[in-house]
Amino acid sequence: MVLKVCVIGAGIIGLSSAIQIQERVGQGEITLVADKFSPETTGDGSGGFWKPHMLGETPISDLRRWSETTWKHLISIAMSPLAAQAEAYMVSGYSLSSRSQYQEEWWKDLVLGYRHMTPLELQMFTDTKSGVFFTSVQINVVSYMDFLLRRFQKNGGKILRKTITCIDEVACDYDVVVNCCGVRARHLLHDFEVTPVRGHLTRVQAPWVKHFVLKLDPGEEAFVLPGVMTSVLGGADEVGNWSKEVRDEDKRTVWQRCCQLMPSLQNAKVDHHWVGLRPSRSRVRLETKHVTVQGRKVPVIHNYGHGGSGVTLHWGCAAEVADLVLQEIQVRRRKAKL
Repeated sequence: MVLKVCVIGAGIIGLSSAIQIQERVGQGEITLVADKFSPETTGDGSGGFWKPHMLGETPISDLRRWSETTWKHLISIAMSPLAAQAEAYMVSGYSLSSRSQYQEEWWKDLVLGYRHMTPLELQMFTDTKSGVFFTSVQINVVSYMDFLLRRFQKNGGKILRKTITCIDEVACDYDVVVNCCGVRARHLLHDFEVTPVRGHLTRVQAPWVKHFVLKLDPGEEAFVLPGVMTSVLGGADEVGNWSKEVRDEDKRTVWQRCCQLMPSLQNAKVDHHWVGLRPSRSRVRLETKHVTVQGRKVPVIHNYGHGGSGVTLHWGCAAEVADLVLQEIQVRRRKAKL
């Protein structure tokens, strides 16, 4: 009997989950259901930078497991011939602080060459008293999503463009439902722990930018990420705002903060602006629950609430989703033998 699995949500979390299930379950029929597909998802507009961010009270042990799996996955692509298709590449740069002592991150041993900045390096940046240098990995999310979608469809994956208003809509037609609805979990599941964090990014033509620069001090957040075609400027986050309209005040805030961070940007040509809603939550939700539909108990695996770390956690969380699906298959087989 072929296992029918529905994955709700076609962002980077949903698509990677669908692929992991597809490739590990084997004889299964996997359908990706969403009202928006790349390049219209939240992740498509993001900077595509690997760095844990905005993850609430999620246990470090979970974050480490998921982020390390994703790191190894992305690095393997960046160092392979597939790098051109996925637009995955390694990038080095600085993370700055106005504090006299930099608070080291728990993930420092996962990235490459993590070290404290030298006095000469600190002098390059204004209002900077401490900081670190490291090498991470970055992707062009639109290209990477296209790379994943082609892989999914090549292996027989199905896609269905549909707006889901209730889990029961699909639970009656599938053996397992995987819910990767992101910020929409607040409405779809009435999960009021989910809150949008509105982020504004400005993309500029600045081919001379070769290193990333991050400054994440509260109230002074700003970052510059180099890219293949454009560099990404950010630094205007707003909790609880559902608006995706580009506002002039955010343009000014991001521009002023990033030009202060990197004055060489002052004459860069703006390519476009983008606003997205990050799915913030008290902690990432990755677990199996069951719903009863038409007298049948259907497992629903939830995988959402990744904050500003969708790219950083996606492959590791997807691997765990596949583990949970395999557990459900084992349960079905045991029951079938009774």
